[in-house]
Amino acid sequence: LIEVKYRIDNYDIFTFLKLAELYERTRKVYDQLLILTLEIKRLHLNYANKQGIKVIAGKVIE
Repeated sequence: LIEVKYRIDNYDIFTFLKLAELYERTRKVYDQLLILTLEIKRLHLNYANKQGIKVIAGKVIE
């Protein structure tokens, strides 16, 4: 599953995880969770990585 956003925060990560859970229950098992974003704070990047989400970001904000 892929999420594409300009900026990501913890709420976006949480809702993406809930969406993935719903997709898994109603459709099929996904291969990987991936977020594409232009900006992400380091705190949110660490949270996403702990949740098993791969993040591709243009810029990591301290």
